[in-house]
Amino acid sequence: MIMTHHMWFPLYFPYRVFFPFATFFWFIDLIIYVVVAGAFYSMFRKAGTPNAWLAFIPIAGLWPFLWTINRSAWNVLWLFIPVVNYIITLYWLGQLLKSFDHSPWLVLLALFPLLNLILLGILIYIGYSNSVRYTGNGPYGRGPKQFFY
Repeated sequence: MIMTHHMWFPLYFPYRVFFPFATFFWFIDLIIYVVVAGAFYSMFRKAGTPNAWLAFIPIAGLWPFLWTINRSAWNVLWLFIPVVNYIITLYWLGQLLKSFDHSPWLVLLALFPLLNLILLGILIYIGYSNSVRYTGNGPYGRGPKQFFY
């Protein structure tokens, strides 16, 4: 049997139908990213964290995040351990909520589909609301207490 390119490459795929939907959802994702990054930027500004603008850069945004919860930037290394990265991320998110005087138990909403949108809304509220204040252990100048905690 002679194999032609029609057998392995779906030329019949309706690209003209798919492209507008992909473009639409790409713009929706971009809007959500800018809104959430702006909320984190506002949280970092409220906490007095230097270089808060790093919130808009995908991986670099971890540094002001960790500084806001008084952790060393070296704690990023925890994210390279496969199962630990989920647990430590939830813990750090709980510490962020706690430093803005919200219950750290709200991070459990991240474990359930659709309920995690409530957590996203809470983070956006914390970032953009003028009534929410940073009540953490102190400004960034105090720095992290130790490496592993």
